[in-house]
Amino acid sequence: MTKGFQEEEEALVDVAALRPLTSMFSNDGKNLGEAKAMRKALVAAKEYDFLLSCHCEPEAPMAKGYMEMNREVGAPLHLCHISEKETLDAVRTYKKKGVRVTCEVTPHHLFASGMDYKVHPPFGEEKDVKALIEGIKEGIVDVLATDHAPHTKEDKQEGMPGLSNIEVAFAMYWKVFQEEGLSLSKLSEMLSRKPAELLGLPMGLLAPGMEASFILLNPHEKWTLDPKVFVSRGKNNPFGGRELLGRITKTYRKGELKYDHGQA
Repeated sequence: MTKGFQEEEEALVDVAALRPLTSMFSNDGKNLGEAKAMRKALVAAKEYDFLLSCHCEPEAPMAKGYMEMNREVGAPLHLCHISEKETLDAVRTYKKKGVRVTCEVTPHHLFASGMDYKVHPPFGEEKDVKALIEGIKEGIVDVLATDHAPHTKEDKQEGMPGLSNIEVAFAMYWKVFQEEGLSLSKLSEMLSRKPAELLGLPMGLLAPGMEASFILLNPHEKWTLDPKVFVSRGKNNPFGGRELLGRITKTYRKGELKYDHGQA
């Protein structure tokens, strides 16, 4: 959203020139720090009708500040990978007030708690995981993301936050969903239909006129996570040896087979 991830109002990118190329703007893992810059970004999001996706650190205070600011502006505001009960509670409150906001969670923030493996935001406590799951059941959490970070072993040794999970995200989510009595249809909605809807993309449903991007899967297969066999260059995942549920066998992108039983 800003040039070089700067925080000043003057550093905002040329939205008018870039809007035809994208329906979402973000500062990736950086806050839009200055209040003036954030307000200008929200105003631009409303004027040009794009999703403003924001990272929040520290999470709950920054998220509350963004939502409070958006009470006046009314832009399409999206909060990236929330991980704390306090943040979830705040999103619930602001949604009830009519504030325009959506949010997402990641597989690892639902799959585990209290780990010291470095991710951004950090793993929450058990109460945070329970709150996020309740938020999914209530419909407070809108979409599911991966926050896939394919760092090398050397990256992680140098302190880079994040983990590689794009190849196992479905199975991590599906295991949690099954344990919590949530349906495969709900998972598909949050992984496919709702994200496509938020971004204005013609996909996410098997229906006439929709892009033929889809997966084939076995929802009943139990298997053991092994980062060493990832196709991704990043093998950094702390859940090696954990049992997962459901395996994606094929992935199609615009009708073309892109992934087939472990081969890209």
